[in-house]
Amino acid sequence: MKKRLCSLLALLIAAMLLCCIAMADTGPKPSAAFTLTGMPDEDYYVTMLSEIDQ
Repeated sequence: MKKRLCSLLALLIAAMLLCCIAMADTGPKPSAAFTLTGMPDEDYYVTMLSEIDQ
């Protein structure tokens, strides 16, 4: 009985520690919209390259 109680307590502590720590990058991200003209009506993947002064 004591071993079962200790196992249950250890499981509960582990569950509390694992589910309470969350580090996520949330919030709005910078975005841009582009309209490509003169292209055939297909899907395209476009990469925008730029230099940012930080």
